Amino acid sequence: MISGKVHFDRPYIKILIRWGSAILDVVVLIDTGFDGDIRISPDIAQGLGLSVTHTESIRFGDGSLQNIPASLVYSEMEDIVASLEVIILPGDPYIGIGFLKKLQYGMHFNPTRNELFLKR
Repeated sequence: MISGKVHFDRPYIKILIRWGSAILDVVVLIDTGFDGDIRISPDIAQGLGLSVTHTESIRFGDGSLQNIPASLVYSEMEDIVASLEVIILPGDPYIGIGFLKKLQYGMHFNPTRNELFLKR
């Protein structure tokens, strides 16, 4: 079980992102409206030594469809390793439903106690 924090009604957890020999612990927002895996900033991508390998067509909240630079990384949580697609955009990092599915987690949130847990 992974525990997280809720700050201003927004759920956050810490994840491990790995590419080659580079490993980063990153605090990410859990965005249940995002069906992808991970969004990271260009700075985090540079810290991991990522190269853009492809683009992903992403539909934004305003209805616009944009081709966004993307790459691949690995993440490991509680002995499960998953290959994940990342989109690279300026801003804070977050994970989506794809991340939770690939690492086999469900999210449990107790709003009265501001507690967040990811469980298998």
